[in-house]
Amino acid sequence: SNVVIESGAILTITGGATISMAGGKKITIMRGARLNVSNATLTNSCEALWEGIEVWGYDDLGHPALTDVLSGAYPASASDHGVVYITGNSIIENAHNGISTSKYNEVGWSDPDYHGGIIVALGSTFRNNRRSAEFLSFGSENVSQFIACDFITDDVLNQEVIPYAHVSMWAVKGVLFMDNTFANTISTATKQGIKRGKGIYSEEATYDVIRSCHEPLQPCGCAEWVGNTFDGLYRGIEARSVGVDFLYPLSIDGNVFIGNERAILISSIGNIELVNNDIQVPDYVGVNCYGLYLEGSTNYHIENNFFKSFGSVTEDFFPNSG
Repeated sequence: SNVVIESGAILTITGGATISMAGGKKITIMRGARLNVSNATLTNSCEALWEGIEVWGYDDLGHPALTDVLSGAYPASASDHGVVYITGNSIIENAHNGISTSKYNEVGWSDPDYHGGIIVALGSTFRNNRRSAEFLSFGSENVSQFIACDFITDDVLNQEVIPYAHVSMWAVKGVLFMDNTFANTISTATKQGIKRGKGIYSEEATYDVIRSCHEPLQPCGCAEWVGNTFDGLYRGIEARSVGVDFLYPLSIDGNVFIGNERAILISSIGNIELVNNDIQVPDYVGVNCYGLYLEGSTNYHIENNFFKSFGSVTEDFFPNSG
């Protein structure tokens, strides 16, 4: 059955526990409630995908300081956002939407008044979900973050569902991605094109996909930078603007793209920073692969990226961009 964490309540799942959810069932974190998952697994029972986690918020209420979320001090009342906090090598798998910042009704419509829930995931795994995290429109700065997580598709999804994207974002700003892996490890001989899914898909969103320093030098500098890795996907990052506002600052800094049919697509977005990335373009027979494709974009900063093609043809094509 469904699990509901009511306002003012905290549910903690830990100690190596495995929670199996029936097909189509979900965990709901109401406003002012919190779910902590540490060294535990949330999965499905039988053959059907479970629905996933919904974390409810207030679309007109700003987010708190991240330190309050990390310390457990937030939420403190029913007038606060809901929080889901995933740590300690936890696993969320075989879900339709691993975590969503929305409230859905019985027919699948989202209630925008409930957008704004907070997701923090550290050192954990999202595996074989149609989508692992979904962010819906929220006007204030978002403190949600994913650090050192693995987003993996390594098997055919239950019910032959096609993976959509590990993370999708619509009209949000400030979500942080650092030191994560986004991958599809299924053989390209059996799954190609859109069936391989995307790493990050966004519309009208501002966010950071950046590296961090693992070995600082004294008094300054860094000996080892580690970024996000995108491997074996249809598209690593696809960022679009389909609305009126054109400027959505986007930082893609210090990441590795390996074996993706189309590593990065930027469409109709300004104020892009794309620097220090290692982009390896594969050679798949009959597939038009590319490392970076910009269309209708402007005011971009692209510098110090390393492109390597394993095929016989390389194209630089930036239509209607300048």
